[in-house]
Amino acid sequence: MDGLFKAGMPNDAENMFQVLLEESLVPNCITYSALIGGLCKLGDVNKAELMLQEMEEKCVSPNVVVYASIVDGYTKKGLLNEAMDVMKKMVQRNISPNVFVYGTLIDGYFKAGQQGIALDLFKEMKSVGLEENNFVIDSFVNNFKRSGRMEEANELLKAMMSRGLVPDRVNYTSMMDGFFKVGKELDAFDMAQEMTEKSSGFDIVAYNVLINGLLKCGKYESESFYTGMRELGLVPDSATFNTMINAYCKEGTLENALKLLNEMKSYGLLPDLITRNILVQRLCAAGEIEKTMDVLNDMLVFGFHPTPTTHKAVLDASSKRRRADVILHIHNRLVGMGLELNLSTYNTLISTLCRLGMVKRATLAFKDMMGIGISPDIITYNALIQGYCLSSHLKNAFSVHSQMLTEGVLQMSKHTISF
Repeated sequence: MDGLFKAGMPNDAENMFQVLLEESLVPNCITYSALIGGLCKLGDVNKAELMLQEMEEKCVSPNVVVYASIVDGYTKKGLLNEAMDVMKKMVQRNISPNVFVYGTLIDGYFKAGQQGIALDLFKEMKSVGLEENNFVIDSFVNNFKRSGRMEEANELLKAMMSRGLVPDRVNYTSMMDGFFKVGKELDAFDMAQEMTEKSSGFDIVAYNVLINGLLKCGKYESESFYTGMRELGLVPDSATFNTMINAYCKEGTLENALKLLNEMKSYGLLPDLITRNILVQRLCAAGEIEKTMDVLNDMLVFGFHPTPTTHKAVLDASSKRRRADVILHIHNRLVGMGLELNLSTYNTLISTLCRLGMVKRATLAFKDMMGIGISPDIITYNALIQGYCLSSHLKNAFSVHSQMLTEGVLQMSKHTISF
């Protein structure tokens, strides 16, 4: 049953459990533990609690693993009070929480910003004779990291080592990430070196932290890191590709960025929203409108659609050609790709056309917007007024201004033309 959950076949696992019941077989603690653990990993903690209740009704005594799974499930959903209630229930049934239960709650309360409760739990854990493990230490390190207190995190790591606990790859990665975030690149690099010497070396997560941190320093070339990763035998993941594509974009080597995007897709991986926006913006800034549209078209296969941010970037780039037909063609293509027609997208289109003195086309867009029930706001009217003023059609500017007042749209912007 546990194997079915791990293989991503939860329905088969639950069906197997039902077969046991139908055959009048009484599941034991190990069977219930596998089912409850699998449900919790899927986020279905309520069902897991029902299984715990059923387990107790059938006089099958739950063990610490069962309770630990439910505590972990509630904690990951941010339901810390419920997680604490489960731990209290454990104690009432004379089942002592182990270091995993304490560590899970400590980490959860730290992430929720409730340091006092986290520290109280840590003291309680120590008072019952449990020693911190690497997971608990990492919870403390990450808490220090969130507030930029890396010196304290480093002291904690040294104290841990003095007591014989060996930092693992996760501990080193967290420390390295924290030092990068406070601008201490040399300390971060020392952690990377120490991890290589004392731990089992880099995995892709640690390498991503290293390249992301060092590239932000601006002292290293992207290509060298990508080559280095290959030499270590590491397979890039989504974070690697996003980091590298962003770096290539910032370096202005867009061909490399596009090449890496194609490689990313060959792995079945998707760029995140930040990466897509940066790539689109950089291509637009370089005047590569068709390549931008090709990228957006490719993204449709993965269910991504242009956003208002994308729309604005592409129209701004298109406006450099100062041709209304080009701007409207690009706009219509983006709409065809799934761009939502709302006030934001119409404001971008109208503002772009008015800025170039193409007020007739902007007015048609304005009428289209009104025709589908979208009411203009101060930005829409400002754009039209300024467009008419720039093209010396003051009578039309006054007319739009009057319409704005009639519609009850107040002049709240300093950019509104005053008469």
